[in-house]
Amino acid sequence: MRYTKTYLLLPFFLLFITLHITSCEAPPAPKKQNEAVEQKEAPSPAAVEDDVQPAEENVTSPQPEPVKKVEAPVEKEEQTPELPDGLELQKTLHYETATPLELDEEVVVASNEPSATAEDYEVFLVVDDSIVAVHKTLQLTVWIGAEEAQYETQIAEEAVYDQSSIPATIGNYAKVTPFAPDFEITSEKEKCIRLHPSGSEVQFSLKPTTKGDFEVSANVEIFEGEDCSGTPTPKATRKLKVKVIVDEQHEWNKKKDELGDISWSYITEYYGYFLGVVFSALLFAFRKKLFKLVGKKVEGGDLEEEDNE
Repeated sequence: MRYTKTYLLLPFFLLFITLHITSCEAPPAPKKQNEAVEQKEAPSPAAVEDDVQPAEENVTSPQPEPVKKVEAPVEKEEQTPELPDGLELQKTLHYETATPLELDEEVVVASNEPSATAEDYEVFLVVDDSIVAVHKTLQLTVWIGAEEAQYETQIAEEAVYDQSSIPATIGNYAKVTPFAPDFEITSEKEKCIRLHPSGSEVQFSLKPTTKGDFEVSANVEIFEGEDCSGTPTPKATRKLKVKVIVDEQHEWNKKKDELGDISWSYITEYYGYFLGVVFSALLFAFRKKLFKLVGKKVEGGDLEEEDNE
């Protein structure tokens, strides 16, 4: 009886052991879930990340993790500095270096300073007339510029002038001061002008106060500053002077000469008409004598014809 109970309990004991072993084994994962896990383990070649978060386990509808885009580094070009016209910088693939192009010709940079190779500036003092009446106003002009401007060709024939020169590299501004003790200066006593190769000009008005022979002059001083203040450039001061005659009868004589010149020019231009007018005037003045003379000749001719008959 005791052995019979043992045989009856043995099948139950084996069933218990079998169920216990099967419960310890992990259940097999679904096929779709295994495929999602394989995709997670193999990242995309374009993605560059160290840490990848695992995808949420969803047996029914697995969602793949979005791939992050990694942008390639952009090479930034260094900005080239601004250079004068005619000079460019050669762009290279290096990020921190830039070498200038080798130019055969020298690059000239524009500047307010006078050119070191420029020629000397010419200085002219011009008075518009050498002889003037007491009540007539004179114009005094000081011109400074390069020789290429040919200012001398622009001076009137009746004007008087004096000429000098100054180096073109000693300064940028000039102060002009006129000196005319026997004249009244109706404009500014001095003027500051900027020098330029094309020519810089300043004018003064002079009115004579008495008759006589006088000298009119002007000092030209060179400065660096635009207000012509301080000490002028050494050995750069120039004094120019001309002679002016103030005559009370000059205006009348000048008008008389002008009238004579005009009359003579008309006579030489229209002398044919002039001779015709003179001849007509003579005929009109001596018309009576001419009629008497012509009448006597006609009567004498008639008498001779009757005698011949």
